[in-house]
Amino acid sequence: MTLDIEIRDAVPEDARFVEDAVLGLLHELAGTPKEVTGLRAAFARLTDSGDPDCGALVAMAPADRDAPAVVDLLTWSRQTALRVGGDYFLIQELWTHPAWRSLDIAARLMVTLRKRARAAGLPRIEVGLPGPSFPAFARTEAYYLREGFREIGPRMTMDVP
Repeated sequence: MTLDIEIRDAVPEDARFVEDAVLGLLHELAGTPKEVTGLRAAFARLTDSGDPDCGALVAMAPADRDAPAVVDLLTWSRQTALRVGGDYFLIQELWTHPAWRSLDIAARLMVTLRKRARAAGLPRIEVGLPGPSFPAFARTEAYYLREGFREIGPRMTMDVP
């Protein structure tokens, strides 16, 4: 498979493809497709605002390929935490289309995010992993360890009714 792909910031016109990528991620995590109310509005905020503190990177397949347009997606936001003495980037989503895995495309997105963190003077990037019951947990964890991440403990979430 060719690695002739384009790494770039997502633009509003990518909304349909990014939505497919996010739903693919959720399908892998939860086992069933899930509709996300507000997904397109959230994506519009990432791409329309010009805010350097959040964004989405995409890896685009060549137009003549029989593949999804977006083969990799990485979204992030800037966070502030006293425990780290300032700001850092938090990866919100990182997903690679199954047919494009093991080709180091996600690593190229990570290089771009690292460069942006350095340019912003941010000393760290964090990510939350899926739970250990996720079938590909070991592979996911191994990927992040190879990228230079280290374990800092589990994350939790709470829905606000």
